[in-house]
Amino acid sequence: MRWGIFLFVASMLAGLFACFLYVALLDKFCPVDHHAPLLTDFIGKLRPEGASETRGKNQQYGKENQHGPILAAFTPAQANEQQHGTESANKHEKPRKWVAVVCEVKAADVALVFFTYCLVLVTGWLVRATAALAAADRPHLLPTEFTISGLCGDAVDGQIHCPFHYRFTNSGKSPAFVKRYSLNIWVADTLEDQLPKRAKYRDVVETNYIISPIAGWYGSLQPSMLHIPPEAAAVIVGGKGRIVVFGFVEYADAGESPFKIRFAFGFDFGPDGKSTRYFPAGSKRYWEYR
Repeated sequence: MRWGIFLFVASMLAGLFACFLYVALLDKFCPVDHHAPLLTDFIGKLRPEGASETRGKNQQYGKENQHGPILAAFTPAQANEQQHGTESANKHEKPRKWVAVVCEVKAADVALVFFTYCLVLVTGWLVRATAALAAADRPHLLPTEFTISGLCGDAVDGQIHCPFHYRFTNSGKSPAFVKRYSLNIWVADTLEDQLPKRAKYRDVVETNYIISPIAGWYGSLQPSMLHIPPEAAAVIVGGKGRIVVFGFVEYADAGESPFKIRFAFGFDFGPDGKSTRYFPAGSKRYWEYR
């Protein structure tokens, strides 16, 4: 949050500095043209028309002395030099294209650009703040209860039926609409065995259950049954094997924005065959929260 405010203020100051720099460049490259002195204009108005005509003729045909008119004569070199001087003067008088475009901008245009720039910054900050508020109000579905019991029970049809309780709690500020979920079990006879590199989810259940916000939950009212061979159950209770429950839950908020969690938990068991705690297991490919 502090970095966001810092960047916002820095952008505002950068825009203000750019405006001042632009005004300074206008003052440098676009000087204000000075008008001729008023006295010169006044004298020009009082001068007789004949004087102007005579001056024009003198400039055109040359000076006139007491012996008569002297025609102005120019050599080719002098003519080329005069033409070159005229072209150089035109180049100096004619500004570059970018200078002409820049000089056409008025102070009101600069102020309008700066105001629009500030408006864009404020709008971006509001969009970011709105997104942050929406993320804070989203549902957060988390696994909060996993227990397995009955590993020391009697086998029925060659399998021990172990009750499994699970619960997912919504700790967010908006309801969660559960779309799909899957729970899977992996049993290992030794501690050296590892989960497969890629999770394979089976028995995907589709539902439309709604979990209320703030401590609302979704889970098993009646325990599910895990079927484990007696030999594997004895190894697990003895601490030489293990059970991992992995799966995923897909849900959405009221605006149909999709969310998903993936998880994998191992279990420790007491001598009575009931789990005493569950803990994260598996690689990163088994975990996701978005």
